Amino acid sequence: MEINAVGPFCALGSSLTWAIGTSGYSKLTEKYSPYSVNFLRACVALPFFFLVSWVNSGGLLPLWCEFKNIQASHIGWFAVSLIASHGVGDVLFLLSTRHLGISAALAISSCCPIWTTLAGHFVAHQPVVFHHVVGLVVTLIGLVTVILRSQASNERPPKGNPTQGILLASGTSILWALNAFSSIQGASHLPVGFGNFLQMGMSLVSTWIFCRIFTSKLNLILPSYVVKKFFPFFIVEAFLGNLLYMYGISHSSYAQGLTLASLAPVMSIPIGIIFGVECFSWIKTVGIITVVTGSTLLLLPLQ
Repeated sequence: MEINAVGPFCALGSSLTWAIGTSGYSKLTEKYSPYSVNFLRACVALPFFFLVSWVNSGGLLPLWCEFKNIQASHIGWFAVSLIASHGVGDVLFLLSTRHLGISAALAISSCCPIWTTLAGHFVAHQPVVFHHVVGLVVTLIGLVTVILRSQASNERPPKGNPTQGILLASGTSILWALNAFSSIQGASHLPVGFGNFLQMGMSLVSTWIFCRIFTSKLNLILPSYVVKKFFPFFIVEAFLGNLLYMYGISHSSYAQGLTLASLAPVMSIPIGIIFGVECFSWIKTVGIITVVTGSTLLLLPLQ
């Protein structure tokens, strides 16, 4: 894993693209299955990542050599990543919202950078510097503040079991951390574009499988007019966002990468204000300032 100064900024940029993407995806999921949205994400991004891989490799023959260099470990880690996210992690998150509400469930689940930092230190033997630890804690405090303030007032009080909800949301945070950790391991020694191409190809297949398991519906194809309308969102998030995410988390420390890539709830606030769908709030502003302070510490180099 090669760490450089550009990686953390790419991870931060992926938060912005995800905030933009979800502004469109949230409208889609009101009418269509999340599996259909994920399937279209992979369909749109896959050919673009193929072109990036082709250009980076220098031709079809070198690209074929990249395919020949794929090892079982790459497939295995990416499979773990997909199971931890689309397969199980996202399902646990949705179940936790029934017991806690969206805001509390998301606040607990967003603590996943803690687990990746611990994994980086104890499993990957990566040094953890003091200002990154402080930045991680400060950023998470601001992130949780923004999440709770943004959504709590718009939710109906949950009627489920709070203890069960906390356990489900905690499990989600661990699985989302496992998703990031396994993505980093799977992308090891692979060009970023090719790593994304491989992961998106597997996502295409796994989305179909998960759809069969959890919904028993085979129709994943969205109408053509919907694809045309929302195509820009898929380019920004599914292609550019995943490119930034893969490079960001694989070229940052574990404390930096996932934390900076998890700031979409904060990024969405100024975007919402600009488009007139978000109201100004002093508490959210304080939360954003807290996130900016913590992120600044995380953007500082290891030394």
